[in-house]
Amino acid sequence: ILSQLEFKDSQIFLGQKLNFSKLNIAELNTELVAGFDIILSVEVLEHLAAERMEIAIANLSAYLKSGGLMMHDIDFRDHINLANPHGFLRYGPEAWDKLTKGTIFYTNRLRLKDYLDLFSRHGLKVNWIEIKAEPLNRQIKISEYFNKFTRKELEIIRAFIILEKIN
Repeated sequence: ILSQLEFKDSQIFLGQKLNFSKLNIAELNTELVAGFDIILSVEVLEHLAAERMEIAIANLSAYLKSGGLMMHDIDFRDHINLANPHGFLRYGPEAWDKLTKGTIFYTNRLRLKDYLDLFSRHGLKVNWIEIKAEPLNRQIKISEYFNKFTRKELEIIRAFIILEKIN
C-alpha cells in the first residue's frame, strides 16, 4: 500500500479510494468544505489551545460531508507525569499556562463534557463513545477551576469518540 501512495501539496493520495489531507484546523479552507467522508485525530485535540477549540471544531465540522464521520481519540491525562494522570488538576488556569504554555507538555485540560458540548453545537452527533477512567488519588487537592465537574467526569483519562455530521 505504501508504494502506491502519492504525495502532492501536503496531501496523500491512494488511488481513487482514499485521499488524506493535512489541515490547519484553525483556518477554514473553503475549497475543502463538505469534501471529506471521514476525519480522524489521535491525541491531537487536547493539545489545541482551549480558546481556539470552538473555531477548530467548527472548521472540522465544515469539512465533513453530511452523514460523514469524525473520530477522535482524546487523551485527558496529565502529559507531564503520565504515572499521575490527574496531577494537573491541582493547578488553576494561570498556573497551568505559566508552567506549560509553549512546551510539549501543554494540554488544554478540557474535559469530555466540554468536547461533547462543542461537538453538539457544531452539528455532530455521538454515534459511539468508549471511555477509560482511573480513580482520582484522594490526596490530590483539586483546583477550584474544576469544581464544575463531578468526580466521575474528572476520572476520565481517555475517550474514543465517533461522531456523525447530522446537518
